[in-house]
Amino acid sequence: MIVDHAYGAPFPCIQFREAAPVWDPESVLVFTLSKLGLPGVRTGIVLAPAPLAGALASWNSILHLANDNVGQAIVRPLFASGEILTLSREVIRPFYEGRARQALAWADEFLGDAGDWTVHESEGALFLWFRFPGLGISAEALYERLKRRGVLVVPGHYFFYGGQAGHPHAHECVRVTCSQSPETVREGFRILGEEIRRAGDRG
Repeated sequence: MIVDHAYGAPFPCIQFREAAPVWDPESVLVFTLSKLGLPGVRTGIVLAPAPLAGALASWNSILHLANDNVGQAIVRPLFASGEILTLSREVIRPFYEGRARQALAWADEFLGDAGDWTVHESEGALFLWFRFPGLGISAEALYERLKRRGVLVVPGHYFFYGGQAGHPHAHECVRVTCSQSPETVREGFRILGEEIRRAGDRG
């Protein structure tokens, strides 16, 4: 089983509840450095049995003829000293958790009386999920309206597959980032609130 470990323990530890990493010789854990503040060096780190890790490294070398080694060079001392764990727990997780809490406060401020909406409990990561049942327009239409005003969200239907594609949530939900600058996120919620009200008034 391949597990995308982009947010979990032990690094970058962007989950807001305590969690213990799990390892099984039949699994492959895939990590990235992008959440450590290095989005330009999206180095993949694979934890797997040696033969499988070697095969994946060879495959990656063929797929990407010029692999970037900057990320590995930057973080190697952090792994050697164990500082990567301290950095994840004491700097990275509090930073993103603070951003999520602030975004939820702005959601209450700007969406508070804007009709029926809910937000999925934030357990980590860089995004919040909002649902707007009975809005009168689809999440896709809301996306288009927001994009025209310089605000980008991701409509939920991209995350529903197979038999789930027809689920009502697929067209009522949007994913909103909370990791941009506070000024950008606050303005985005202000505009989102305006568009929600307009959709509720006129559909």
